[in-house]
Amino acid sequence: MIKFFSYLPNKVNKTSSLILFLLWFAGLYFFFEYNHIIGMKPQSYHEWRASDCASFALEYYHHGMDFFHPRVHNVLTGEGNCAGECPILYYFIAILYKIFGVHDLIFRMVNLLFLLFGLISLYQLVRRITDDYFFAHVIPLLFFSSPLIAFFGNNFIADVPAISCVFMALNFIFKYRETQKLKFFYLCMFFFCLGALLKLNSAISFVSLMALFFFELNSWITLNNSKKLFVHIRSNIFGFAIAAIIIAAWYRYAIYYNSKYDVLFLGTQSWPGWPLWEVSEENLVGSFAKEFTFLPQLFHLSICALVVFL
Repeated sequence: MIKFFSYLPNKVNKTSSLILFLLWFAGLYFFFEYNHIIGMKPQSYHEWRASDCASFALEYYHHGMDFFHPRVHNVLTGEGNCAGECPILYYFIAILYKIFGVHDLIFRMVNLLFLLFGLISLYQLVRRITDDYFFAHVIPLLFFSSPLIAFFGNNFIADVPAISCVFMALNFIFKYRETQKLKFFYLCMFFFCLGALLKLNSAISFVSLMALFFFELNSWITLNNSKKLFVHIRSNIFGFAIAAIIIAAWYRYAIYYNSKYDVLFLGTQSWPGWPLWEVSEENLVGSFAKEFTFLPQLFHLSICALVVFL
């Protein structure tokens, strides 16, 4: 493997590598013209959903900071009461509005900071796994090169902050494995919980980690060198349970809240034709075929070809 910084002492290696990574991020910041976009209102692709996200924060700011009564500027919902993902991010933005005034720059900057810390966590995670600075730089930057990530990285929608929380959580679980310090496990649970609250599909990795805990607890699997990942069983069970309860409690409340105000458009109920196994064979084939038409939005076709090759 390529070791770009092998001629430097270990401490300088990590510092210099991180500085170079931040310079890469700064370069892409200007290459993607974030310096022009950062103050813009919601617009372009998925504008309606970005506007909803922006209005959640604005409604908190204008009409009282009642966390459990989120609202949007949307005449389809009567008074605007509706819920989807947990509005913790929008509530935090509203607090910043109270301090600094209402500026779209604040909302976009907070999402961008989530992305930055998520990329740094992914950088640290890859470095831990591969012990190679080249891959530690390239893999997070490839992720950042996705058109969807580049577009939504400094946007109003919570998808990028959610996956950034997943990267942070995965980094902390590796720190927990290395050090066996319980604080890193709890930080992992915190960021998994936060990511799932922002977007429920971010709970996929959380569920996978719970499954790994269950398999290891029953001695169905062993990790490398027979070293157990989970060494604080009671605390591990407590952490998993609290995170799962908080996630389930919020989405149960969101379903109740939308049912109370007769709200459908935020999707806390099943859409027609879902789940996937209930669709017709023709529509099923069409659904998979349509995914390939979206590939250029996910990554440049050369990157897709590289992934298939690898």
